[in-house]
Amino acid sequence: LSLAAILAILLAGIAIAMAAQNYAQHHYDTSALLRTLGASRQQVLWLFSLQLLILAFITTLIGLMLGTLIQEQLSSLLSILFINDLPTAPWSAWAIASITAPVTLLGFALPHLIQLSRVSPLRILRRDLEPMSISGRLIYGIALACILSLCLWFTGDVKMSLALIVGGLVTLILLSFGLRGILKLLDKITPSARFNIYVRFAWRHLMRNNQSASTQILAFAMILMVMLVISVVRNDLLNDWQRGLPENAPNFFAMNIQAYESDSYKAALEETGFKNYPLFPMVPGRLTHINERYVHDDEKLSEDPALQRDLALTW
Repeated sequence: LSLAAILAILLAGIAIAMAAQNYAQHHYDTSALLRTLGASRQQVLWLFSLQLLILAFITTLIGLMLGTLIQEQLSSLLSILFINDLPTAPWSAWAIASITAPVTLLGFALPHLIQLSRVSPLRILRRDLEPMSISGRLIYGIALACILSLCLWFTGDVKMSLALIVGGLVTLILLSFGLRGILKLLDKITPSARFNIYVRFAWRHLMRNNQSASTQILAFAMILMVMLVISVVRNDLLNDWQRGLPENAPNFFAMNIQAYESDSYKAALEETGFKNYPLFPMVPGRLTHINERYVHDDEKLSEDPALQRDLALTW
């Protein structure tokens, strides 16, 4: 579930980055006009960042309400499968949901807003004047820092988070270079192919910005890949679990049967047609050492509630 959540956040981040880039390009003139009226870069950046924060606040509230409604519906649908009521979401779930949206939004949209604040006032007179570009390290660094922090929070495992980030980054770089090579190869083949004028015109428009086209193609391909991965992993987990169960595995268990009750219990099972599996004796005990080390010497282990009470042990 954590992996699926992280992949969903990555997809949302890609969508936010593409939308923020388009938003910034359409507001270059607005930023230039604000600069001619005396606004500084910091004021322009604060103005658009404030809009982003308001958007994050509104969408977070909407998401929390939708999540609550969906959880209530799922709980009511699943209530017939459980004797006790399902527990409500803890405060940590609300905290994660409330922080994930703003962090993702700022991490993937803020770099483009920074570029929006760097528009020169001369763009009012020269519409072809582009804003001063910012370092690519800053753009990707902000996004990677946000994703890494969310991964660490979701998984609680540094190695898993680093493996996911580094592996995903290497995969994206390789796929990006491969995709650009394929587009260049197709660009050489397309003029000689017998396509109508509409296809050739569309292809010329697509290849006018090779980098943007490859980024969008890669984003949509990742969306399809992640959906497929989540579907395959879900089915594989269930299938592997079912294959791991032996034939006619018991799914009902009885405990605390006293020695003088064992014969009558077996007889009652035979009368009702249940198979009679052997009864195993149980004894109360406590876990005190792991690999000859006293468990209460470890602060993390000593906080485990299972170490503070008797355990029902058998073999």
